[in-house]
Amino acid sequence: MSDRDVWKGVGIGLGVAAEAATFFVLDAFGFARAVDYQEHVKRFDPSVAFSIGVGARPWSLAVGGVF
Repeated sequence: MSDRDVWKGVGIGLGVAAEAATFFVLDAFGFARAVDYQEHVKRFDPSVAFSIGVGARPWSLAVGGVF
C-alpha cells in the first residue's frame, strides 16, 4: 500500500509541475504585454474639449487621446 501512495504523490507532483510550467510560460507573455501597455499608459496625453452646436446635439463634451 505504501508504494502506491508514493506513486500517487509522484504523479500528482508531476501534474502540478507541468501545470505550473505552463502557467509560468503564459505569464511571461502576459508580463511582456503588461509592460508594453504600462509604457503606453505613461505616454497617454488626454485632452478635453467642449463644443457648442455639434451635429444634432446642442452641446457635447469629448475626452480623447492617442496611444
